[in-house]
Order: sequence, then structure tokens, then C-alpha cells
Amino acid sequence: MPTIKLANDEELCIKRRKTSHDVPAFLAIGVAMYYETKRKGYPKLEEVLRDLSKGATWLLWELVRKKNQYSNISHLAAEDQADMVKITRAYKELEGLGIVKRVSKQKYFINPLVIYPKFDRFEEVLEAWKALQKGESNG
Repeated sequence: MPTIKLANDEELCIKRRKTSHDVPAFLAIGVAMYYETKRKGYPKLEEVLRDLSKGATWLLWELVRKKNQYSNISHLAAEDQADMVKITRAYKELEGLGIVKRVSKQKYFINPLVIYPKFDRFEEVLEAWKALQKGESNG
């Protein structure tokens, strides 16, 4: 318990009450993407999400549902050939918009400026995203 010494050998004790945070888990959609897209002349994120095809919308929210909250990486396996075609077509749309990158077979990285990872991991995940982008432009 923190204390503050006062004059005449007196001490002031500071006691904190325990508080309960009943905030439910939530998903944060990135407003940071707005600044990134505005700077590059792209539309706002909400416009991009609004205008996604049905397949791309399905894939994005499926990846969000399955993402690791610390890394923004999702694992998604196609159940059959038709599912693989659906995923591939939708992925091309999301990749073209800078929303998702495939990092290996069945493993997808969601742009942390679009869907935030756990907040205390944001900088780390953003650096990984930038490194992935840089690696592609050099390769």
C-alpha cells in the first residue's frame, strides 16, 4: 500500500479499491486504415468494406472469426475443391485491397490497420505486417 510521509512523523496511506471491469470482449476495426488509405488516395475503410463482394465479405469475417488475437493470423482450410475456388477468388479481392496476405498454405495475415490485434501487441503486429509488405516488394 503506497504511503506519503507528512510532517510530524505522520503518514498518509493510500488504499485503492478493487474495481471490476465488466467490459465484454470486442473487435476493433481500424480507423488507422483511413489515414493510410487517404494518404494513398484510396477510399475510406468503411467504403471498402461496404463494397466488398459477397465472397470477399464472407472470407474476411471468417478470417476475423478464426484469427489469433495476438498475431492477427488465421488458419482456414478449404473443405473441398469448390470451397478452395471460393476462397481463392475472395482472397484475390482482399489482397488487392491490402486487407489480407497469405503467409503460407491455409494461413492468412489480416492487416492490423484494418482489424486490430490485441492492443498491447499492435506495434509488434504492425511491424510484422510492414516487414511482410517490404519482403514482397523486394522479392
